[in-house]
Amino acid sequence: MLVLIIHLESAGHRQANAAALLAAFSDHQARILPAIKGAALSESAKAQWRAKRALSPTYPFVLNDGEIGCFLSHRAAWQALLESDHDSVLILEDDASVDRATLDQTLARITNQDFVQLQTRALKSGRAGLVAERPLPLRTTGQWLTRAAADRLLTLSATLDRPVDAFLQMTWYHKLTVASIYPSGVEEASPSITSSTIQQAKKKRLWGEVRRAFKRRAYRRKVRTLA
Repeated sequence: MLVLIIHLESAGHRQANAAALLAAFSDHQARILPAIKGAALSESAKAQWRAKRALSPTYPFVLNDGEIGCFLSHRAAWQALLESDHDSVLILEDDASVDRATLDQTLARITNQDFVQLQTRALKSGRAGLVAERPLPLRTTGQWLTRAAADRLLTLSATLDRPVDAFLQMTWYHKLTVASIYPSGVEEASPSITSSTIQQAKKKRLWGEVRRAFKRRAYRRKVRTLA
C-alpha cells in the first residue's frame, strides 16, 4: 500500500504535522505529496479545469481557487498511485492525526470496496464500522482507494465543476463501491493545525449568505435523492 500525505508547502503551521505523519508510516512506502495551490495557477489554467454546469445536479457555486487546488491535489494523488506498483493508496491530508493501531485494524477490515472514507467524526447513521452511508459525508481528511478506483476517478474528473468531496459523493455517477468507516484511526489534529487552507472567512452581506444557504439546501436535497 502506498501512503501519500498531501501537504501545502506554504502552510507552515502544518509542516511539523505532515512530517509526523510521514514518520508514522516509516514501515510503508510513504511520501509527502506537494499540494497544488489554486491561487498560484494562471487564470487560463483555472479556466481550463473549471467546467460550468457539467454534471447533474448542477453545483450552485463557482469553484474558488482553494477548491480547485484541493481537487487537483487529490487528482495528483490518484495519478501517483497509477504510476506506482501498488494496488491501493492511503491518502492523508496534512491536518490529520493517526492512531496506527486503530488504523491498521481499520484497513484490515476493508473487503470488496473501491473507496473508503476514513471518517474523523461519528457517522450520521450512528452505526460504527464499515458503513455504506448515502450520501457519503463531505470530508477528505483520510481515504483509501484501489488502483481501479483511482483510474476511474481521474477519467471522470477531466474537468471540475464542484469540490472533490462533493464529486466523491456522486456514487450514481462514478459507480464505485464506496463506504465510510468510524472509528477509523484518523482524527483531526489540533485546531491550530486544522485551520482551513482552502479559503479564509470573509465578511459577506447577510442577504448573500441567506441566498447561499437556500442554494446549498436545495443542492443537498437533490444529492440525497440521487444517492
